[in-house]
Amino acid sequence: MAVLLKLLPVVLVVIASVMHAGWNLLLKRCRDKHASAWLFLLISALVCSPMPLFAGGLSISALGLMCAVLGSLMGALHFLLLGFGYQIGDLSHVYPLSRGLMPVLTLAWAVLLLGERPSLLGLSGIVLVGVGAYVLHVREATPRGLIRPLKELGSRPSQIAVALAFVLSVMALVDKVGVSLVELAIYVPLLYTLRPAFLTPYVLYAKRGIIKAEWRENKWALVVAGVACPLNYLMVLYAFRMAEVSYVTALRQLSVVFGVLMGWLLLGESYGRIRFLASILIFTGAFLIGMAM
Repeated sequence: MAVLLKLLPVVLVVIASVMHAGWNLLLKRCRDKHASAWLFLLISALVCSPMPLFAGGLSISALGLMCAVLGSLMGALHFLLLGFGYQIGDLSHVYPLSRGLMPVLTLAWAVLLLGERPSLLGLSGIVLVGVGAYVLHVREATPRGLIRPLKELGSRPSQIAVALAFVLSVMALVDKVGVSLVELAIYVPLLYTLRPAFLTPYVLYAKRGIIKAEWRENKWALVVAGVACPLNYLMVLYAFRMAEVSYVTALRQLSVVFGVLMGWLLLGESYGRIRFLASILIFTGAFLIGMAM
């Protein structure tokens, strides 16, 4: 029984990683990414709505509310960028690059804002993520193919992935402060209610004509994504309470590998073997960074 209890956080994080990559797969498959993201975020808000009933109280400090608003704004921006990224780029490209660079930027924030000094482990992780990001853009094992990433790194999908990583790193820092100030049963529903609210003006302005069609075509996929999105987040938060934060943070990067495998095997995206190798490098680097934090 003791062994099973020790393994439980690992199992939770692995399942959460599959779920995270899974709802990204569902979003990539939808015709209009922004309308679909908005629809499944509305479902996520509905799923989270009973949570305040289990809260110790409904009070929230001004700083806690500010974190929830800023975190939600970053979350809405994340889905906006994600929609643009998946519209023009592959899941097996945009997903691992954005998720893999996020811990690198988070470590950079810790150095710049908190005065932390990166360890050898952290620096080794940064190098591996960098190598993985480079390999992600390789198309063939020839001298010309090995030079091509220097050009591909400036492509629009790569630029969006880097912007996504930046937004995710800021969101992670804000949420880290937020959950320390506000009870989870209040903070999480706030996030998932405000995110679609911030997306609403853009969706109603630019996507109004396609919302009904998107729902008709993909409603069950959107329901699954709407449930999976907050559920994987809650599973990770629960794992944080059962194991070292650094271990959980590091293991979460498994989603990078799952995302590439889903894009390659389920969507038939190109350069699968090369991108799988890149995802292993990115995961290893991100894992080391997580262990160093």
